[in-house]
Amino acid sequence: MRAQIEPILGNVSTRGSVGTDADALIGGFIISGTAPRKILIRVQGPSIGVAPYNVAEVLDDPTCTLYSGDTAIATNDDWQTDATEANAVRAYQLQPNSARECALVRTLDPGSYTVIVRGKNNITGIALLEIFDVDSKSPASLSRTFNLSTRGRVGTGDKVMILGFIIQGTQPRNVLITTIGGSLGEFNVPNTLNDPKLEIHSGDQIIATCDDWMSSPDFDTIARTGFSPRDPLEPAVYLQLQPGSYTAVVSGVDGAQGVALPEVYDVRSLVDVRFAPTSISDRTAKLVISTGTTAETLDLSFVGATTATVATGANGTYTYTNSDAFRSKITITASGYTLNGTLLFYRNQIAVFDGTLQKPGGSSQAAGGRLIFQ
Repeated sequence: MRAQIEPILGNVSTRGSVGTDADALIGGFIISGTAPRKILIRVQGPSIGVAPYNVAEVLDDPTCTLYSGDTAIATNDDWQTDATEANAVRAYQLQPNSARECALVRTLDPGSYTVIVRGKNNITGIALLEIFDVDSKSPASLSRTFNLSTRGRVGTGDKVMILGFIIQGTQPRNVLITTIGGSLGEFNVPNTLNDPKLEIHSGDQIIATCDDWMSSPDFDTIARTGFSPRDPLEPAVYLQLQPGSYTAVVSGVDGAQGVALPEVYDVRSLVDVRFAPTSISDRTAKLVISTGTTAETLDLSFVGATTATVATGANGTYTYTNSDAFRSKITITASGYTLNGTLLFYRNQIAVFDGTLQKPGGSSQAAGGRLIFQ
């Protein structure tokens, strides 16, 4: 019998304008799970100015810096300068074509990371940022690249932002693709693209488009993921995609220009645990298990707030602490179901987690979802 390989987001590439200061190109990704993953980062500039790309106004000499939080953990200018780094890149046959381009390989613990692309000596131009998950040793059941994003300036013509991603494996994947524009202003980002639009391509075919996410026919599903945009003018699409290569093209409505943040989320089966009221103690909840076509509902009771872990109590009574600590563990057991998860982040009374759901009889499935405090 052939074993099924769990599909994961294999890499993301973004072609966009690299400016100075807030107009730098910024890529981001989240590794979820318990095991480290090996990530290769590559930035091309001169190479995309020739065939087959033939892009005008390329970034002639890019640099890149990898951050964990506010801490720079790796940087690269010309990829061949450091022999050890160059050999690590060559091992995956992903070396840049130009000596002025940059690349690096790092094994990273689960967490959130950013890559900032700038031009050497503040030069500007169009570059191609690529983030590859090259790990073959850590299975997706232990860790995975859960979220991929890039922040940069969106122009017109060749200066629209193009984000590409690959779904690996043999099985389809539920993917949420969004673009954040105006709400970046909440984080003091200047010159935002206040009304972005989004096109999703498979090869030469447009398979989805969106302008304002709240008008999407998948509005309810998008909202349930916990990753819906803050601004009704921002787009989002929810798709089940077969393994393969896809691109998302971001532009402004009516040719508008500005800074935007497209994101790709690997969305597992949605599991919601809803709390009411917002008081931390003596509240009831429903665990809703959604597998796409059917939904099973369990009534749960949550009381108290004493530890960072959901602990099984007598007669279906459970304990949970509203914690925003990254990677806090949650466990819920009821009526033969056991949900084990890891908190990814907490925002606006929604804690997003990633984990595994074990069903009565012993079968299990990957599960991700939200703890929603209402």
